[in-house]
Parts: sequence; structure tokens; C-alpha cells
Amino acid sequence: MPMGCIMRRWTPVALALALALTLLAPMAAAENTEPAAPLLPDLEHLKKSVIPVQSLQADFIQTRTLRELNLELKFTGRIVMEKQGRLGWFVHTPLAYACILGNGRLIQWDGESNQVLTLSERQVPWLKALQESLGNWLGADVDAIFQDFSLIGGSEKSISLAPKTPFLQDFIKTLVLSFTPDFTQVDNILLLEVNGDSMLIQFNHPVLNQPISEDTWQVPPKPRQP
Repeated sequence: MPMGCIMRRWTPVALALALALTLLAPMAAAENTEPAAPLLPDLEHLKKSVIPVQSLQADFIQTRTLRELNLELKFTGRIVMEKQGRLGWFVHTPLAYACILGNGRLIQWDGESNQVLTLSERQVPWLKALQESLGNWLGADVDAIFQDFSLIGGSEKSISLAPKTPFLQDFIKTLVLSFTPDFTQVDNILLLEVNGDSMLIQFNHPVLNQPISEDTWQVPPKPRQP
């Protein structure tokens, strides 16, 4: 199957999701022993340490694993976010793609065809919920996250979550947020999906709470500087 077809088939929601290197789950130490209780992080320490995010700009590496096709895809690009505002997802390789959520609509641009598709909240009823969820994850808004998720495990620098709301339960089995060693911001996000697929998003060179240039939101995107 051509890469472009795969991209179009899997990215409208996957690349928008919004959105740990391993899922830490309880394991039996040996036969005939009780499973170990899940290790839970210090949530109060996390809440005190995390930097409140009003805006985020970061490069990303996304690894998308498609169980049905026995295929792993890697994408690189840049994400930008305004708290309670717009969220932009710009893929640079292996294909050019852009997705912007905000102002009651979803805008997608496909670099192969150079076509722009715009959908409104009326056409996509789950758009607002998706945007709010992504903003909470990327901004590490712990209190908001726990409105939609239950804590099921974790480690010293990660939390493993199970969705509580029907909207999220339809496609997410587990969400794992891993934090930087100082707990100030999200380092990577792992989504384990109901259908067996998974998506890992690793962030690089994050810039927090700095103005985002208006031309960043341009679709089609401005040509990248060499």
C-alpha cells in the first residue's frame, strides 16, 4: 500500500491525538505468588512541580504501530498549542501534513495533493472534546486529566491512566504520560488503543509560554527554511 494511502487512512484522528517508552503493568514475581501492586507516583509532588502551560512549541517524533498491517511508521514534525485556544500538528517527514484544531473547526492539509479540508463542530461533534483532551495532556493539567481518566499505575516519572468517559473509551485503552526528570513538563505520550494499535509521541526542544507567531497557523504551511 503506498505510504500516502496509509497516511490518509490513519492520521485524521491519530495525528491529531493529540497527543512512555514502556507501559508499566503489575507483574507476578514468580509462579504461585500474588501480583505486585501497581506503583503509584506522588501526585501531589507532580502537581506542585509541573509548569503551568499557556503555550507550547516543540518538535516531535511519532511512532505509529498498526497491528492490522504489522507495520510501524515514524513521523517527525512540530506541534504548537495555545491553552484554551488553537492546537497545530505539522508533519514534516516522510510526508507533509498539517492539522489545526481551534475556533470551532478542524483544518487538514495534505502535502501530496495540496488540498485543504475544513470541518466544523457541526460536522464533527467530538471536535471540542478532542481539543480539550489534547490540551490537557500536552499542558500536563493534572486535575483536568483526572476528570476523564483513572490512575491505574505508574513509576517515578510516569502515570498510567484508563479512560472514564465513553468518548475516550471508544478508542483508547491506556494513556501513559511520562515526565521530564524534574517533573516540570511532559516528555512523551503513549496511547494504547482499543484495536491493538499504539502511538508514541516523543517531544524535543520544547518551548513553554512564549508567543506563537501568527504565521505559524497558516495553512498550507509556510515553506520551511533550509
